[in-house]
Amino acid sequence: MFSAADSTIVIRTCALSTPLFCYGTLRHPHVMQRLLGWTPEASAARLPGYRCLQVVGKAYPGLWRDRNADCTGYLYHGLTQHDITRLDHYEGDDYVRRYCMVRTPGGGRLIAWVYLYRRPEKLTTRIWRYETFLRDSLVNYLGEL
Repeated sequence: MFSAADSTIVIRTCALSTPLFCYGTLRHPHVMQRLLGWTPEASAARLPGYRCLQVVGKAYPGLWRDRNADCTGYLYHGLTQHDITRLDHYEGDDYVRRYCMVRTPGGGRLIAWVYLYRRPEKLTTRIWRYETFLRDSLVNYLGEL
């Protein structure tokens, strides 16, 4: 008979091969820890053709298609289907998960899941900055999770 600890080990060994590219609040390891109960391995990446914009009245961003822009973020590796389901629930109806081509620092390209924002009318023209989120919003944001 499996214990809860045994099932956790089994789930972790069933990781998906497609990484998840995160450009906003999910970049922070404490946010991922709160949502998933663990912190996945991360590596730097960028998403060409998108701009990361502030959502009106929110601490988080949304992506806007802009062929002249790049969005920086992290690739999370080793996520399970259970993890993705939890993140889908967290992102809610304002985001849709899609495959996109991302670039790694060494110039490589790979396909990754990305949460694309579905409410362009709620985007400002202001660039969302991770450093500003860390300084101004992270503590309150973690408290609301």
